[in-house]
Amino acid sequence: MTLEIIKLKNDKLIKIVLMVIFILNAQIFMLPLFSSVFKNINTYHNKLLITILSLLLFIYWLFVRYKAIEFDKSDLIILGLLLLMCILLFTQLISSGEKIQLLISNFYYNLILLLYFPLKSFFYNKKNLVWFIKMYVCIGIIYAVSTCVFFYFFQDYITQNNITLVQSVNSNIRFPQTSDLIGSTILFILIGMGTRLYSTKKAIIFLVICMYCLVEISNVRMITLISVILILSYFYTIILLNEVAYKKILFHLIVIVITCITLLKTNFFEKFIGIGQQQASVFYRFEVIDYYKNHFFDNIIFGFGFSDCVKNIYNYTDIGLMGFLFRYGMAISVWIIGLMYYFMKNLNSNIVNKMIFIYFIGMSISLSLFDSQRIIYFPIIFSIFSSSIKRGEMYEL
Repeated sequence: MTLEIIKLKNDKLIKIVLMVIFILNAQIFMLPLFSSVFKNINTYHNKLLITILSLLLFIYWLFVRYKAIEFDKSDLIILGLLLLMCILLFTQLISSGEKIQLLISNFYYNLILLLYFPLKSFFYNKKNLVWFIKMYVCIGIIYAVSTCVFFYFFQDYITQNNITLVQSVNSNIRFPQTSDLIGSTILFILIGMGTRLYSTKKAIIFLVICMYCLVEISNVRMITLISVILILSYFYTIILLNEVAYKKILFHLIVIVITCITLLKTNFFEKFIGIGQQQASVFYRFEVIDYYKNHFFDNIIFGFGFSDCVKNIYNYTDIGLMGFLFRYGMAISVWIIGLMYYFMKNLNSNIVNKMIFIYFIGMSISLSLFDSQRIIYFPIIFSIFSSSIKRGEMYEL
């Protein structure tokens, strides 16, 4: 059996496992509605199964990875984060006095970060990256359409059986849990455009479907805002790449003036902050910050870590990267600086990596890519970012 055939079989197995992982992440398209067989495994984002599959894929990668691949700075960033998490867990296991089961349950999903290594190797082959983008967008669109169907035709059933997280905000029902996958699908649609996988017409149809779901069904302001910024940034970049210098300057000025007038005329900031429960959620975040800042040094140079007692009062993920910092303490601040330096150093003219960076920054403001709900997205975007650098591709339009 030739090396090429072995690689093809390895890639096929990886594709199957990845498809299973992301269908699980899509809540099995809410199929528990039609079959009780799926209901038991459709837990909150199926994190346990996803973690197990990620760990198995990592172990498989260790045995079959290409010998020529060497560790680089991006690999050290992931290993550094996992090492800090493990040190903190060990410290709390021997000193906190909390139940081991609770500490482990608050830690285990971080092992999903190991998915980065097989993904990065997988993406060295550009054909695999193309397959992944198409697969991800396909799952995302199916999920968005199924979300619309269930929201309008099976809302009572979903509410009664906890098929997905349902909230009532100012007397309006919303499915906020659906926003993470749909928001990330918008990112991958734009990446698909940047790599010329989708025509503008097809991409716009996909974007309209996803944006409708975000605004009318998910109703999560921050992810909706991030998606709008991503879309505007992408098309803004396209226009600038096709203009001469003086036209670019004029275009910048026009966009700034129109943006300011639009924001003022539409009372955007008042609407974004919201009324009633929406407005209360904004002020709630200040309470969360005030609470968690007192736990910044709970474990010497670490924060409150995986303690179940501390995080039961407020949700630290509601304050984004600050919550991540308060959880892991002073030790993680060095890691964050290293991560940001790596991002900034490798943006260049790579439009795909620029979109990924905007997405990461946006998701760090009042959300977190490192909580149990969203952690799967970090190894995905970071592996695409680092593998494109390794291939030396710019994706210039």
